[in-house]
Amino acid sequence: MNGGSMWMNEDGANFNAYFVGGMDINIDGYSRTVFCMDLFTSIYIGSVNDTTLAQPDTPVVQRAAWLLTSMYADLTAPNVNATSGQLGAAMQLAIWDIIHDGGDGLALGRVQASTDVNNPTDPVIVLYTQQWISQSVGQATTNALVYNNFCTGGVPAQYCGVESQSLLGLAATDGGPSVPEPETMVAVGLGLLGLGAWRRSSATQSR
Repeated sequence: MNGGSMWMNEDGANFNAYFVGGMDINIDGYSRTVFCMDLFTSIYIGSVNDTTLAQPDTPVVQRAAWLLTSMYADLTAPNVNATSGQLGAAMQLAIWDIIHDGGDGLALGRVQASTDVNNPTDPVIVLYTQQWISQSVGQATTNALVYNNFCTGGVPAQYCGVESQSLLGLAATDGGPSVPEPETMVAVGLGLLGLGAWRRSSATQSR
């Protein structure tokens, strides 16, 4: 999965996702790894965004934040059963499933494993996604950062001047931007997990 794609089902349609997983951003000179919160809103490699930082403020976002903060160390730890790319994709799918479907485990709703028998979702990714969703039931934290973005440049005009993807990351420990100051964020490319949170393979490389 490193640098690759993954089949999934979005709103009842199977497609080959361009990248699913952790994404690197640069915010006022600080590099961080984040995950997309909304499967259905785009963000673009190289885009410059006005960014407002906030704490998770709804139960579903607080649950997703708990999952990310509690399991983040597992994403880069040695694992004989999964690659870092598979784990990154599983984390991203779990966050999407919690945000959009209340954490039903990829079986129903807007975010599902691929139902195309010829192009199934990687079973290792599905296994870890379901495991982490189950562990997150009843859990919540506000000790994380939500990056709310509005694209201001860096990509062609037709892809900018609009609200961008909101992103979820760990609480800041690097001395850099935290809540509630407005900041400038640049989406700089693929995450340390080997997978960018881009939605479909295309020349524009949208989420």
